[in-house]
Amino acid sequence: MVGGRHSSRKCSYIIDFQGNALVKLTPINSNEMLAPIRRFLIDGETVLAVFKTIRDQVVFTNKRVIAANVQGLTGKKSTTRRFSIAKSRHVG
Repeated sequence: MVGGRHSSRKCSYIIDFQGNALVKLTPINSNEMLAPIRRFLIDGETVLAVFKTIRDQVVFTNKRVIAANVQGLTGKKSTTRRFSIAKSRHVG
């Protein structure tokens, strides 16, 4: 799971790695990465892998995980979240 927000009542996700088959991640080439994600890459950051669902993407770099949630019928609106690997508490 990337982007989870936990509370005592509900849990919402940007991308759920264990959920429905419709949101399973598929590997893609880094040149297919969305432009909004490219803007967030910093000096010394190396793209390790890029995955997509139907419209959303997740990028794993040597420093963090960047997730883009594409919204709307035209796909022009997107929400991008960045998660530092150094601050991760749980993987798996």
